[in-house]
Amino acid sequence: MASGVPPVVAGAGGPKFLVEHGKTGYVANHSGEFTEAILELCGDEDRRLEMRRFARKAAQRFSWDRVFEEVHRNYDACDPLNSSSTVTSIAETRSPAVIQS
Repeated sequence: MASGVPPVVAGAGGPKFLVEHGKTGYVANHSGEFTEAILELCGDEDRRLEMRRFARKAAQRFSWDRVFEEVHRNYDACDPLNSSSTVTSIAETRSPAVIQS
């Protein structure tokens, strides 16, 4: 996908979660579907070029830099010592009446 090639992946395993079937590539659940997808990509240049653009754009969401940034942002959100943390303690989210009882 990163090189602009619409993938045809098996319906089992991790790669199927990266492919939007029919838009960024194909998910094939058996050999017949795999063959059909390859033949469609080979026989329809306009479709292949459209999927190629979508595949490349989708792959950019999965860069290691973006993954790291997202993980780091989530850790920061959970850090109670981080002043910009969006997570609050249970006590802070309850009314004083509930806490005192």
